[in-house]
Amino acid sequence: MATACMSDPVLAEIVVLLQETYNTPTVILYGSRARGNQTATSDYDIACFGIDCKPVRHAQIHNGAYIDAWIYPQEKLENPDKSLLHIRDGVVITQESTLGDKCLEKINLLYRQGPEPLPQWEIEVKRVWIDKMLDRITNLDTEGQYRRVWLLFELLENYFALRNLWYLGPKESFAWLKDNDLNVYQAFDDALASDYDLERIKRLAFLVKDNPS
Repeated sequence: MATACMSDPVLAEIVVLLQETYNTPTVILYGSRARGNQTATSDYDIACFGIDCKPVRHAQIHNGAYIDAWIYPQEKLENPDKSLLHIRDGVVITQESTLGDKCLEKINLLYRQGPEPLPQWEIEVKRVWIDKMLDRITNLDTEGQYRRVWLLFELLENYFALRNLWYLGPKESFAWLKDNDLNVYQAFDDALASDYDLERIKRLAFLVKDNPS
């Protein structure tokens, strides 16, 4: 087992549990615990690969720690695609031959290449959808409030899509914004404040859809 696993007895137990349950020779730890910036309550984010495995998600609390594991067939390990980008910062815990290392190399190459640019029609659809939602959330009934939350949720992913950047979930995305586009990061912080303010949401929406950097 890798050093990360040997130095963390809980992780070692989790790896044994998953391998015994799913028969997965290759196990990759990713996320904050792989990067080394975890907190005491951070999940154990794990990807497991096995020959006879079907895609399944394993969620469990083990010794007070939350396991969030994805189980994949071997073909996914040998031919990774963008759906595995979230494990690119991973650490191979166990592997068959060097398959885990080669998988991470392919994923890192895919990440550096960037996503396929959106066609112009899809860009326009996203922008019009944002305008439509801004109009709908002026109604403060239950549906309007729901649409407000929906819009705020989608604006983060749309920011990256409209700039031809990978979207890798809220944690990494907000960290990226804080380092690379502090103006938009602050606009999200303002728009997500507990006191509802339509003008703050409109400003964020403008920055996302009309002011690509």
